[in-house]
Amino acid sequence: MMKNKFDYIILGGGCSGLSLAYRLNIANKLHNKSLCVIEKRDSYNRDKIWSFWDFKNSEFSGCKLKSWKSFQIRNNNKETIVDCEKFPYVSIDSNLFYKKVLNNLYRNSNISFSKSTADVDLNHGIVFNSIPSSFDNNIFYQHFYGIEIKTKQDYFNPHQFSLMDFTMPNQGVHFFYTLPFTEKSALIETTWISKNLNHTQKDYINELNLHLKDTVGVNDFEICYSESGCLPLHHTFRKTNKNEVSIGASANMIRKSTGYTFLNIQEHSKYIVKNIDNILNVPAFKLNPKYNFYDEILFRVIENNPSKMPEIFRSLFSKNTNSVIKFLSGKSTLTNDIQAIMNLPKIPFLKALLK
Repeated sequence: MMKNKFDYIILGGGCSGLSLAYRLNIANKLHNKSLCVIEKRDSYNRDKIWSFWDFKNSEFSGCKLKSWKSFQIRNNNKETIVDCEKFPYVSIDSNLFYKKVLNNLYRNSNISFSKSTADVDLNHGIVFNSIPSSFDNNIFYQHFYGIEIKTKQDYFNPHQFSLMDFTMPNQGVHFFYTLPFTEKSALIETTWISKNLNHTQKDYINELNLHLKDTVGVNDFEICYSESGCLPLHHTFRKTNKNEVSIGASANMIRKSTGYTFLNIQEHSKYIVKNIDNILNVPAFKLNPKYNFYDEILFRVIENNPSKMPEIFRSLFSKNTNSVIKFLSGKSTLTNDIQAIMNLPKIPFLKALLK
């Protein structure tokens, strides 16, 4: 059977694949080129919320659920309130993102969609691969399960989100993450940073129910939406074919220490568009290697001191918070790095550095 040939093929129509297709299209790089996006899903619905600190007015501002200018971190009886007015925290609704991007792509007849590679010639053209490598039990993952709930009474402060709440006793690095949309609605996620991938949906739900009852005081609520995920917090070194370019998680666009990916994907997509005519020969796009160095040390500390991590994360935001936000977002100068690092306890990090 003759397979269809395209100039560009994108394997995976998730955030990274659609972002690249969208940017190629709005840059007018597809007016005389063909593109096929291969994605197995039947339809696009809300399945993710992507969040980040915004350093400028995002071009996807029309897709946002909400933004916040303040957040908190809790560890037992200690609570740190952090002002992020200079860099608001923004959450993007995947459903609005999909609609914006797909409405743009559907208008170009040079763009095709397929559910399978069966009828596509992957040896012709340039392949952009967003399919991540298989799971490895020897690395850390950020795995989570979240529910958006509605309540009959006011329980939430819509002006302040909770970045990390460590109030529930646990084994390992485990916290709750809450994005309040109104006084009566919020997304609450139970999040783990661990090598243990044996959690079941029932385990996650039990954790959320206990947190809502014991910490928030909510007993009666309606679940409107749920999401889950498992982000590999390591760098992959996958071997690519000679006509292939990795994107998304496959290209190490996940920041190891935070799991933040959305803005990195956008920067990578811009780089590809800028160099599209010679993309197989230009250097691969990489995040600043200094962050990989910092994150490697952090994960040595997590490995050796899991019980100390709640207080370590809280101390990170004790001062110089704008520098810390830049540091976590991959936008920091050396001065910002030093200010963020000085917030951390010295002994466990020095031991990890010398290991």
